[in-house]
Amino acid sequence: MSIVIGTAGHIDHGKTTLIKNLTGVDTDRLPEEKKRGISIDLGFSYLNLHGEKVGIIDVPGHEKFVKNMMAGATGIDIVMLVIAADDGIMPQTREHFDIVRLLGIHYGVVVITKCDKASKERILEVKQQIKEELEGSFLDKTSMVETSLNNPSSYEEVKHSLGELVKTIKDEEQEKLVFRMSVDRSFSVKGFGTIITGTSQGKDLKVGDLLQIYPGDRTAKIRGIQNHGVSVNTLSAGNRCAINLAGVDKEDIKRGSVVATPNSLSVTRLMDVEINYLSSNNKVLKNNQRVRFHHGTKEIICRIKLLDKQELKAGDSGYAQLILEKELVGFTGDLGILRNYSPMFTIGGVTILNPLAVKAKRFDEKLIETLKGGKNDNSIKLSSMIEELSPKYPSFEEIKLNFGSAEDITEPLKKLIANKDVLELTSLNETIYIHKNFLEEKQIELLKLLKEFHNNNPLLIGENTSTLRNKVFSKKIKNKNYLEILSKLEDDKVIKVNSNLVSIFDFEIKLSKDQEKIKDIILKTYKNNGYKPPKYDELSKLAENPNDLKKVFDMMVLLGKLKFIEKDIFLLESDYNRLMTIINQLGQDGKEIKLPDVKAKIETSRKYLVAFLEHSDKIGVTKRIDNTRILVS
Repeated sequence: MSIVIGTAGHIDHGKTTLIKNLTGVDTDRLPEEKKRGISIDLGFSYLNLHGEKVGIIDVPGHEKFVKNMMAGATGIDIVMLVIAADDGIMPQTREHFDIVRLLGIHYGVVVITKCDKASKERILEVKQQIKEELEGSFLDKTSMVETSLNNPSSYEEVKHSLGELVKTIKDEEQEKLVFRMSVDRSFSVKGFGTIITGTSQGKDLKVGDLLQIYPGDRTAKIRGIQNHGVSVNTLSAGNRCAINLAGVDKEDIKRGSVVATPNSLSVTRLMDVEINYLSSNNKVLKNNQRVRFHHGTKEIICRIKLLDKQELKAGDSGYAQLILEKELVGFTGDLGILRNYSPMFTIGGVTILNPLAVKAKRFDEKLIETLKGGKNDNSIKLSSMIEELSPKYPSFEEIKLNFGSAEDITEPLKKLIANKDVLELTSLNETIYIHKNFLEEKQIELLKLLKEFHNNNPLLIGENTSTLRNKVFSKKIKNKNYLEILSKLEDDKVIKVNSNLVSIFDFEIKLSKDQEKIKDIILKTYKNNGYKPPKYDELSKLAENPNDLKKVFDMMVLLGKLKFIEKDIFLLESDYNRLMTIINQLGQDGKEIKLPDVKAKIETSRKYLVAFLEHSDKIGVTKRIDNTRILVS
């Protein structure tokens, strides 16, 4: 990891002159900058500190170019807060410092310039002003270095202070699987093609690698890399660099674009964030307010949906969704800046909690609780991703591919499963995952269909599982996974599953008085006939309403009160169970089961005996060998 230093401060406070005296490089490169004597865009240089090249970014101080300043602030590790001795703290001093704090920069030096243009009394006055302004900030205890053009040694003091900070900054960057860089400049060089610049993040980069341009799916090959004007073959994280891309025009990639490892990022137009609203604001932040969002080197107009408050007052923090007008790529934990839409001024900072949010209602307690403590917690982003993918019943690899950062998702996935936010379903050698919110939606659909089914078919146990699968879920889901879902819903007492039929958990068949009479007639007739059961036509002579007879008869079959043997032959449940017991007793210890032996146990004709034994063969209880049978072990 390399160190990047950036300037901050009001216009004409000597930032560019300071860098020129530190590095010997004039970072005002544009003709208009030379003509007007002010910095309009970003300037770049480097400084040798302790034998290491440290990148320096010079940012413009004019309020019209604050968005350029923010583009340069991306990736800065150390800030030089530049304040002129004659002017003291000015509006852009405050705004730049607000931005620096909101972007999470923790190291810095205060440089008082133009000391040759101010009296000693004025310098002391400005120092006191600075001390009061910076109280409680990360620059609270920092040293203030006085510089002037007529004292060259004063710049050595600045170098010394910066060098001490460079030594204290430890490389806390963990190895990443993804390279990404926010582009702050794009231009063409004759004979080379398109060049982009920025500060590298994530894994190392090397010549020949492919980079994808986001938003979009276009890729380009790296032709060359420069770090501080020197060509290199590889580049580590945290470095200022210029990358020469092959096969892409400068119009195809602009400030605000992101280049990254192909297929590693996901674009979004909706993200969950935490907002820190500056205490200097004199107006409240309203729900649905239109603002400017700065992330990386990009500025996007968006609307704010406040999730946990009606409005944000000065100094407040709160959770919100940013509804973006253009696509953006971001990681959990990324920081951004909010500016008022018009007139433009900085109003607060943003921490991205979930860059791939789903549309949510305001004051959703579950969501707000989830977002609390969500900084750098990829489980929130992963949860949203799985919810979005659930209709496709994704595998682990499909989730990983769509996650958008190629980071290890094993632990956050385990956390979601343990918290029952995600359901893990295993079928054969493949595991799929669905989100609890998706299952809740499907549960609502399922209950609605079952309610309609029960209303239309009050004497039927329930709807067929295959029908419900096709109507509510999908033919894509494997049957074992589908049965796992039904089993979970049954455990949760949402539904009941009876063989291949599904009903609402508390559903009970209720017969009318006439239907109860028909049921009693059927039971009495079968009980009286025993193992010489009646045919359906015989029952129809006993019931006045043929429609009710069929409904009640079918219900009794589905409930198992009548057991199907073959064609028009059914047995009463108790008689059927006794028959199976007799057959099992006769076949114990490998004994042959003969028709006369069964006939000796039950009173019936040969016609029915043959039907009963053939049924026993069909259901796998017995196996026929010539004219006898044995039990299937």
